[in-house]
Amino acid sequence: MRAATCAVLGDDGAPLPLGRLATGDAALDAALDGGLPEGRLVELYGGPGSGKTGLALRLAGAAQL
Repeated sequence: MRAATCAVLGDDGAPLPLGRLATGDAALDAALDGGLPEGRLVELYGGPGSGKTGLALRLAGAAQL
């Protein structure tokens, strides 16, 4: 798994480590390089019954811990 990074405008050019929020699903976390990026806007989309609401509720609970 590669290390996720982000850049900040005005810094010295060194990338900052980007924290990850685990989704609770090992396969999804692996596909997302360890989970969703913390402090970033993420859009979930898909058809009816695809699990968007369930994932959003699980992430909301995890973010509060």
